[in-house]
Amino acid sequence: MARNQLNCLPPEIGLLASLKTLDFSRNALTKLPNEVGIEPRGERTCCFFLSGVSRGLMIAPITAGSHSLRVYVVPSTALDNAPCLQICVLRDLEVLNVMGNFLDSLPRDIGNLVSLRLLGLKSNRLTTLPPSFR
Repeated sequence: MARNQLNCLPPEIGLLASLKTLDFSRNALTKLPNEVGIEPRGERTCCFFLSGVSRGLMIAPITAGSHSLRVYVVPSTALDNAPCLQICVLRDLEVLNVMGNFLDSLPRDIGNLVSLRLLGLKSNRLTTLPPSFR
């Protein structure tokens, strides 16, 4: 679904039971439905990509239901700290790219994401790292 002119998505997108990768990059989205990334049958989306979209995009909250998400890529989407604060529930997260956003802090427990292999933080407003990184 990348590189289109989509400005909204139907909530039914969360009903796609075999969906493993969501790529909404380079669209005109302003809000994502809460159902994105959470499948009704207990299987979960593995990868979530979102870049080059409208500034100020409202991203659905990360919930415990999204816990098996392995790749979360949302560079340059004008994220504030709210979605990032919830990232620690993603216990299987391997790649987190939040480069080019407006983050001024990271969650206190982000260093406890033991599966994390790649963390992209370039071009944010961070001045310190949480104690869990030390």
